[in-house]
Amino acid sequence: MGLVYIANSHQGERKLRKISKLKKEVNDAKASYQEVKSENTYNTTESQLIKKLEAKGLKLNTDAPIMIDPKTE
Repeated sequence: MGLVYIANSHQGERKLRKISKLKKEVNDAKASYQEVKSENTYNTTESQLIKKLEAKGLKLNTDAPIMIDPKTE
């Protein structure tokens, strides 16, 4: 009976260590996800997109759109 108790105790401790390790991995994954999400949100703001496009030679169009009247054509 003593051997069963000791084996059960060791198995329980092993499972607790595994659970602890998995919780740490989940927390690290959540932190990584939040970092990527935040960076992606920042990089897709209008001001950041304008900076990136200007570096490639494109500029923001400030002209008003031209209305085409289908009746006149």
